[in-house]
Amino acid sequence: MANIFNKVLLPEGFATDKDLQVAYGSMNGYHVVIKHLPQQRQMVIQYQVLEGTESAAIDLRNFLAEFSKKKNVNAATYINNTLTVTLMAKNKQLGDLVKETMITITNYLLEHHMEEGCKSCGNKGHEINGIYQINDEVEIMCSDCFQRRSANQDIEYKKKTTNMAAGIVGALFGALLGVICWVLIYQLGYIAGITGFVMVVCCMKGFELLGGRLNRPGVVLSILISVVMLFVAEYLCVGIEVYKAFHEVSDVSIMNAIRAVPYYLTDWPMASELRNGMMKDLAMGYVFAVLASISFIRQSLKATANGVMRKLA
Repeated sequence: MANIFNKVLLPEGFATDKDLQVAYGSMNGYHVVIKHLPQQRQMVIQYQVLEGTESAAIDLRNFLAEFSKKKNVNAATYINNTLTVTLMAKNKQLGDLVKETMITITNYLLEHHMEEGCKSCGNKGHEINGIYQINDEVEIMCSDCFQRRSANQDIEYKKKTTNMAAGIVGALFGALLGVICWVLIYQLGYIAGITGFVMVVCCMKGFELLGGRLNRPGVVLSILISVVMLFVAEYLCVGIEVYKAFHEVSDVSIMNAIRAVPYYLTDWPMASELRNGMMKDLAMGYVFAVLASISFIRQSLKATANGVMRKLA
C-alpha cells in the first residue's frame, strides 16, 4: 500500500503510518491527527479543542462555516470538543491543501487562545494529552482515559467468544444476500462485478453477527464461502437466461431450466459462447471481490487479535 503522506507537506516531527493511513504530531502547541480515507478520497484533519466561553464556541463555529465554503473543503465542524476539517482533493493537490489548512486552523486557535483538551474527559492542557492508537482508530486523549479504554476493551474481548457453527450459518445467510444482489443486478442488464465485494462483506458480517467474534478461521471460511456462492449466483443467472429464452416456445419451468444448465454449457450448439460469457462474468466478480475487499479483509484480520492499544506520540 502506497503511503499517500509522501505527497503531503507535513510539519517537522510528524510521523506517518501507511497501514493505518494516518499522520500525526504537534503543530504550534496542538496535537493533530490527519486521516486518509482512500475510498471516499478524503483527508480528515482533527484537533481536540475545549469549547471555552459560549461566545468563543460560536465564533469558532462561524469561522468553520465560512472555511467550509473554500474550494476542496468538504466540511469543517466543531462537535464535542473535536474540530474536524474534511478535504476533498486529488493526490497532487493534497500537499499544499493540507499544509494551508493546518496553518489556517492553528493560527485561528492561537489567536483566539483556544485550549486543547482530552476528547473523553475534557481535562485541558497539551501536556496531559497524547495521540493513541485504539484498534484501527487514532485519537487524541489523556493517559488516564486511554488506560480506562484499554482495560474496558480487554474485558469486552475476553467476554466475546466464537461459535464456529453459528458463524458458518451466519456467513451462509450473508452469502445468500450477496447471491440475491448479484441476480437482481444481472436482471437489470448490468455486469454485477461489484457485488463480489458485497458478497465478501455480507459473509464476514453474517459470521460475526451469529458467531460472535470473527476469528482468523472465520475470515478464511467467509472468503471460501464467497468464492463458492459467487459461482452459485452466476449459475442461477445462466439458468434464468435459459428459462427466458425457451419458456415461450416450450413448457419449461425455471427449476428445469436451472437443472439443464450443465447441458447448455457443454452439449448445446452455442455452449462455447454461453460458457465464455459465464466465465467473463465470474472473472469480473472475482476481480472486484479481490480488489475491493483487500482493505476490508486486512482490517478484519487485524480485528481477530486482542486489539491494538498503544501511544503514538
